[in-house]
Amino acid sequence: MAGSTAFQRTKGKPYAETFRCPGGALCLDFCNSGEGTRRASGTDWIASFADLVDWLEAAQAVTGSQAARLREAGAGSPRAATQVWSRAIKFRKLCFVS
Repeated sequence: MAGSTAFQRTKGKPYAETFRCPGGALCLDFCNSGEGTRRASGTDWIASFADLVDWLEAAQAVTGSQAARLREAGAGSPRAATQVWSRAIKFRKLCFVS
């Protein structure tokens, strides 16, 4: 099961819980990494571009080599990386709009 594999690979990272009970679709798993996942600390589980890339790799949405290229691009353009991360988090929040 891909979800349990992702959970094992991400053990120790807060967003590992996303994969404990996968939604069966990438979009559902990403939504499950959002609201309600901040717990008592108030910290988002996907708190940076690097976390987003790590999450995408664990979810098998990108390959290891694609993730490496994304990390390299993010390091080369931190402002753009932050913008991409911010857009992803804003998109995720749409999952919880009633």
